[in-house]
Amino acid sequence: MTDELRKRMLCGVSYFGNALVHLLELRIPTALPDMTEVNRQKILQSVQPGDIVLTADAAYLMWEGIEYMVAGSHFTHCMVYEGDGQVLEATIESNSNGVMRSPLEKSLHGSVKVAVLRPPYRHPDHVAQVLDFCRAQLGKPYDNVFDFEHSEGKAYYCSSLIYSALQTLDPPFEVPQKRRLGRTLVVPDGFLHLEGISVLYMDKFTVWSSLEGSLPTAVGTAATTAALHIFFPHLAPVAAFYLTVSAGNKLQTGKFGLTSG
Repeated sequence: MTDELRKRMLCGVSYFGNALVHLLELRIPTALPDMTEVNRQKILQSVQPGDIVLTADAAYLMWEGIEYMVAGSHFTHCMVYEGDGQVLEATIESNSNGVMRSPLEKSLHGSVKVAVLRPPYRHPDHVAQVLDFCRAQLGKPYDNVFDFEHSEGKAYYCSSLIYSALQTLDPPFEVPQKRRLGRTLVVPDGFLHLEGISVLYMDKFTVWSSLEGSLPTAVGTAATTAALHIFFPHLAPVAAFYLTVSAGNKLQTGKFGLTSG
């Protein structure tokens, strides 16, 4: 394969990956309860620099479904706590993608499930080393093809950023990996199985509980489809889905649309 052909193939895969990643940002209104203020404060008061924070939002059912079906991971995102209420993460937002610094509290609202993990750092300097590595990546793009083996440190997805930071230690931490879709993946749940890891906080949940939370939206979509079918028999399912999901998001986030952005 020539270099030119490889570049074109990677460009095509990247374009598809970018479209897929943004499709996964579809927000489905959920009946599951929001995180309580008690639990939010418990997390904020216990987390320390270098801790790994895993999250999953039940309202983003497609992210949960893909993550679980492809790699068996219940959590869909991870970040490392920097201190002063800030985390370092590789993520996707409505106005920017890539490695960035964000407030931890922003991730602790809504129907979110969280785990706070403390790696078995062998020396206080190791925490600084991990954080310095992540800071050095700030501004780099999001790896939307999820191929950290060939990204050559030019792009990161959430797990690959933290994995790469832990690999700078001597000796590096052994984080479980999975071979899926022709590439090696590091998934958020992998950090739960890091030898010597301490779990400071973890919500109990499954993908199935998230599915249960989406049932009212499914029922609402079916009812709206039946009502619209009289006037728009071919467009009724699409229109009903858009109206039901958008209206539900308006009630829960204050914004009418298919995403929270």
